[in-house]
Amino acid sequence: MQRISAFQLTDAEQWSGLTTENHLGYMGMQNRELISPLIDQIQEVNLGMDFDRFMDRFSTFTLDRDVEFEWLLSGPDIKNYPLVTYYDASGATPAKPGINQSRFYMEFPVRMFEVTDAIATDSKEVYQLRITEVKPVGTNWRYEVELLTGDATLFVPASELVAGKRYAKLYSPVEQTLSQRGGTVQHNGYFKMYNRCSSIRSNYEVPGNMILAGENKPMGAMFTVKDANGKIRTEATWLGKLDWDFMSQFKRQKAYLGMYALHNKTMNGTYTNKGESGYEIKMGAGLYQQISPSNIHYLNNYTLDQLEDILLSLSVGKLPQDQRKFVIATGEYGWKRFHKLVEARGIPFSSNNAGGRITGAGNSLRFGGQYTSLGLINGIEVELMKLPFLDDPTLNTAQHPDGGLVSSYEMLIMDIGTSNGKPNIEKVVVKGMETDAYAYVAGLRDPFSPNGGAGRPKMASNLKDGYEAGCMHISGLKVNNPTKIARILPNFV
Repeated sequence: MQRISAFQLTDAEQWSGLTTENHLGYMGMQNRELISPLIDQIQEVNLGMDFDRFMDRFSTFTLDRDVEFEWLLSGPDIKNYPLVTYYDASGATPAKPGINQSRFYMEFPVRMFEVTDAIATDSKEVYQLRITEVKPVGTNWRYEVELLTGDATLFVPASELVAGKRYAKLYSPVEQTLSQRGGTVQHNGYFKMYNRCSSIRSNYEVPGNMILAGENKPMGAMFTVKDANGKIRTEATWLGKLDWDFMSQFKRQKAYLGMYALHNKTMNGTYTNKGESGYEIKMGAGLYQQISPSNIHYLNNYTLDQLEDILLSLSVGKLPQDQRKFVIATGEYGWKRFHKLVEARGIPFSSNNAGGRITGAGNSLRFGGQYTSLGLINGIEVELMKLPFLDDPTLNTAQHPDGGLVSSYEMLIMDIGTSNGKPNIEKVVVKGMETDAYAYVAGLRDPFSPNGGAGRPKMASNLKDGYEAGCMHISGLKVNNPTKIARILPNFV
């Protein structure tokens, strides 16, 4: 194992599963003569707790049963459609289609336009075509059209009529006197999204000789923990450390599940992964897998302008200007990069324009500060947030050439506002399993009767001297609109 100092005497031993007195003795944890009362942890960040706070930003959607859940996402009510071909009444390609308001034919793969509709491309300020007749032709639809113009010399150039050129409806112009019909309504459909929850669990076993009457097996060194209220306390018992290690590691597993879970349903609707029971393991998609592939950007030395463009793409046509609030979750080096991006756009700081970053007086001056939020154009608001597991070298090993881990530079851009009163990202839980299932199987001794039955028989599930404990978690994530969330990855990934 890599040493962190020339003065390091021992390695931090690691093991899994059952812990006995031999483990503690090997580590020197039963030595009462240790100088330090605290075990300094190299990995100080409690990843699970930070993920809990991250997840608390999302509202909760509760399922009645642990089954696949579905939701509908509305498509746009207007679209553009690709041109297949065009020709005149003889079937030939006209030299100057539409000149002197001559009519010609255009074919599209769908019937989404009607008589009286005016359609156009990006060149809508010059060329608008009014539909006068609609007929089916094979698998396509044929539209008879004429130029909407008062210029008899105007015609549609060939560049506007190439196959694949996309046309959209503008409006339906009609005569002022005795008009007989108008255009029809274009309806938007819904497409179905689905996901499911995933189940994870973890167990541990405690032998009876690690429990003393009335108290846990003591340790020679103390360790620090932080309770639910954020207060620091010290523990000196093995079971206290065992419980803490178990719960903190299980929290980390839940963090990884929420972010990295991979949906494992096959194309034919089955699950090929099976557990020891012979039954299927059904996994839902985590946050990363639900992001639209088109919103994953591989960038290295990008600018604030590029970041701004990504945020605009998540906003325009999707979010009103007063609801464009985003959180960018990233690692330590991502925070540094964000600060540098903002600083590069602003006025360089000096003693004259420090904007409050210089404090103190005389010979006791201090210069400092860091950008953690940002207001951009068109109502976009950005708040920065740290994801500690992006800096965890256990799961992430690739080194960035500018320092730190590659993963530390990742940026997860999330819309944290609501659309029609509904948040874009929701936690999904199962009714009755809103909290983790945590239980123990009692043997001759258990957590609440460390000295057994105190001379009297007690109920036990087995006669093993000790007990087992286990915890199970069921949850999922629901990204209602994947196009409103993005991810920036270094190009080394």
